[in-house]
Amino acid sequence: DSDVRDKLDLNARLLQTSPVAETAFRQAALWAEYGNELQAHLQFQKAALAYPMQAAMYAQRYEILAASEPDNYLGLAHFAREELSRLKLK
Repeated sequence: DSDVRDKLDLNARLLQTSPVAETAFRQAALWAEYGNELQAHLQFQKAALAYPMQAAMYAQRYEILAASEPDNYLGLAHFAREELSRLKLK
């Protein structure tokens, strides 16, 4: 878990210095991998609002991750799908 925490910290610094879609959506996946589903969901919401044109693509990536590691990513994948529908970003 310390490896994931290090990745979270690094990615958070990248978000501050170079906020791009990849970094924003990666942060949500890292929070999910770390086991903090609430932070993963909040980060996805922020990223989807900041980068609405890319949100569906990253939601699909979460589905792929969830297929191989459901314990880590299934909650985020389901949330992202629901959030896309709620925000009408399909």
